[in-house]
Amino acid sequence: VFQTPLPTSTAKTDYAQIMRDVANYRGIPIADARAYVQSLPDWWQYAPDGVHATAGGYSAVTRNALAPVLVPLVAAARCKTGA
Repeated sequence: VFQTPLPTSTAKTDYAQIMRDVANYRGIPIADARAYVQSLPDWWQYAPDGVHATAGGYSAVTRNALAPVLVPLVAAARCKTGA
């Protein structure tokens, strides 16, 4: 699973888009944390220094960007192994 980086004030390239393109090309699931965070109307409050997310920011990303991708994969893997 790929996870795009959070938006930052220091990004010089669109690394997140490159990750999306590679994941799509390779058929790799992607948790698009960047798109989720940027969809929030006041997303800068979650990264007040322009680089690092706050605890609340990481929690929101986990619930809304990572879990929707990871939970089904883990559930499918558990079903295959009988765990």
